[in-house]
Amino acid sequence: MTSNQNSTPKTASAPKGAHGHIAPGSTTTGSSQEARPVTKKVTMAEAKRRMREIVEAAETYPEIPDAVRRYIVEYQARIATPEEWELIEPTFREVLLRTGIKTDGAIRVHTTALAAYLTWRKRESLSLAVADVMKFPAIDQYYLHGAEELSPRTRNDYRSRLQTQARRVAPGVDAPVTPGLGYNAVKAGYTEVEEAMLRRVSLKQRRPETRRRLCAVVGFGGGCGIDPQDLRHVFGRSVTVSDEGIFVTVEGPRPRTVVVRRAYEALVLVAIKGVKKDEAVLKLGRDKVNPVARVIEDAELFDDVPKVDMRRLRTTWITWLVKQPIPLNVVLAASGLTSARTIVDMIDALQVDTDFSVLRDGGAK
Repeated sequence: MTSNQNSTPKTASAPKGAHGHIAPGSTTTGSSQEARPVTKKVTMAEAKRRMREIVEAAETYPEIPDAVRRYIVEYQARIATPEEWELIEPTFREVLLRTGIKTDGAIRVHTTALAAYLTWRKRESLSLAVADVMKFPAIDQYYLHGAEELSPRTRNDYRSRLQTQARRVAPGVDAPVTPGLGYNAVKAGYTEVEEAMLRRVSLKQRRPETRRRLCAVVGFGGGCGIDPQDLRHVFGRSVTVSDEGIFVTVEGPRPRTVVVRRAYEALVLVAIKGVKKDEAVLKLGRDKVNPVARVIEDAELFDDVPKVDMRRLRTTWITWLVKQPIPLNVVLAASGLTSARTIVDMIDALQVDTDFSVLRDGGAK
């Protein structure tokens, strides 16, 4: 039986996808073998071009109202000196213009937080490049070490606003959705020799006001465990001198009364000289950013003198208390602590030999 001569020859079927569409790279004519889809290899030049477009798009300023833009450009921070602000301002403007914040109320609270943060970085000799400033680890360091003198609520607000800016300005691997602060390790205290050096250099400052302020930092820090935040709430009326010792009443979020260590009494007496009843002992104003750092910066300190750090002075004071026969509840109350965790963290810094013989009768000889 012969085939039908008028029949139309069949063409090779094109491979079809799951929904009946012709697969890319296939043909409806030619060989019966299915054609494979062709994948175009991206050249290095093309990859660089695409990356450049992404970077340029990220650096493009979003559209914001003229009033907001004018507020950013004309903003002058009161917490920074004119010389400091001249170096800080380019980064300040760059960050806020790239955040895209559009309302007048929002931009005002963001400028305050960013100005305080950048001023702290400038005074700590840290980078002011946008790429370095807008990283969550850097913001966390400011929260832990640069904003101690702010109230807890203000510290949290500043951190939240800075994180918002970082998410908008520099998103990426350094900007996790829920960043963590990590563990703020307790710094070891000073040795007895270092304490003596700090007391001596404080009392030997040539300028009277610098001497008084440095004695306040070292005297209150090492003498009764006051930290920079507490020092904002110490006034002339807070100190009482009597035959039983020098009593300091700390106001603010951690109110308490503490007795100054005998070794630091001379410094505290110098610190309160000429301070009026309602005047802060540092006389720098409570609106100043990190006044303790400014006091230390103004002091004449030699290279062989350990760096003055109120956190280390407080640690030194607490560890000294722990070594004395003082009940733990008294140590906690005097320190303004609500739990013993900080003291537990200081155990490794005590640097004392463990003698288990004291467990028998409390060290009685």
